[in-house]
Amino acid sequence: MTQSDSKQEISRRRVLVGTAWATPAIIVAVGVPQAAASTTIDGDAIIVSSSAAGVGWGSSPNSVGLEISAYYAWLSEWQAAGITEIPATLTLTVSDGVNTYSKPVSIVVHQSGDAYEVIIEDIPPGDYELSYSVIADPIVVDGVTYQANDVFGGPIAMHVPDPDSSSTTPLVIIVPNTGGPGTGSLTRT
Repeated sequence: MTQSDSKQEISRRRVLVGTAWATPAIIVAVGVPQAAASTTIDGDAIIVSSSAAGVGWGSSPNSVGLEISAYYAWLSEWQAAGITEIPATLTLTVSDGVNTYSKPVSIVVHQSGDAYEVIIEDIPPGDYELSYSVIADPIVVDGVTYQANDVFGGPIAMHVPDPDSSSTTPLVIIVPNTGGPGTGSLTRT
């Protein structure tokens, strides 16, 4: 046959080319069943408005403590799902590069805001870095998972004095949204 003929012959090559172009459309058209698909809605829902850390907050002069103020910032999709609080874990970690002391505390973050405190007792004297994390638990409503943001603070340098000496202990106030700590001091009596 020639090119001028109106009727073209179907060759094996044309069938293969046509199949190759059709195959991706067939694969794309095959989807995952709706019931098997999962939905996660992430949100910046936990806001730490202030935090403060210091030495000597517990029952011993060489304890390290942290207090944060946090609240749940309402998100419209979350509010529509009836979510009124966010369960989370607040963890205080103190490390000198060799030894690490850590204490997790379960908290529930509310819209009205709350203060949460965690104290680690009997830290050996020395120089440490303090950090904290607030890790939100996932919330599942009607098969949809709502995952709030995690919040991290620190590291902040701290000195834990020898309990037998009299010294001034640094107090560090961490304000996460401004990016810088403020400092002051506490004098142990």
